[in-house]
Amino acid sequence: MYDQLERDYRFIVIDTEAGMEHISRGTIGKPDMLLIVSDPGARGLRTIARIKEIATQLGLEPERIQIVFNRFKSGTAPVDIGKDIPLAIIPDDPHVEDADLAATPVSLIPFDSPARVAVLNLAKKIQKHAHEKDEKPD
Repeated sequence: MYDQLERDYRFIVIDTEAGMEHISRGTIGKPDMLLIVSDPGARGLRTIARIKEIATQLGLEPERIQIVFNRFKSGTAPVDIGKDIPLAIIPDDPHVEDADLAATPVSLIPFDSPARVAVLNLAKKIQKHAHEKDEKPD
């Protein structure tokens, strides 16, 4: 299935349910980039470590695995994830919670919202990665 999609689309984004099932079953193939999005709590850190372990056991190179922390509260102690550096830290943002409570799309939150700015910066990093991949000879 992915082979067909790759022929027709330059980018394929797969947003899976939280958890490890899609990784452990190998249903996502070998992505160019695997973003593990988690909150920075202890359970989230354990989940990140386990997903990374499973993904590398299934043959995904560690450098393709990136971490994104979501709902990061300011004043929170730095999160120790070993030698890894998160690709992005999305701050906890009341605008996102307000949009959720009002059942409005997060795309309508203010342009200067901290979470929106962080997500746009993340998107730029992903685009840069894609362009660098395109420029490498096969």
